[in-house]
Amino acid sequence: NLSYEQLAGVCHYNEKSLRLHCRHYAKIFLRECGRIRQLSLPLLVARLIEYKSTALLNTNIPALRVLEHSHITAMIGAYPCSNEEKQVALILCDHFYGNASQAAI
Repeated sequence: NLSYEQLAGVCHYNEKSLRLHCRHYAKIFLRECGRIRQLSLPLLVARLIEYKSTALLNTNIPALRVLEHSHITAMIGAYPCSNEEKQVALILCDHFYGNASQAAI
């Protein structure tokens, strides 16, 4: 909620540099969003499991911390795609995030 001027004071960084960095990271973010939108459901679930399994991300993103197996299966069920894609996604989810490996994640 801070302006670039306020951020410059907080970060002890030049305002112009902050604007350039923000523009650069916004481009990276939008490119990654576009790439993710093109993935099939099984690959989306694999990415979600990858993020959930990454300790740093899991610790720092509250939505990942509270994510449970039942949440993922509900999302898979609601996703608009073929039943074959949903079955593959459920197999991935059960394999990596099911009861046997839940403690590891």
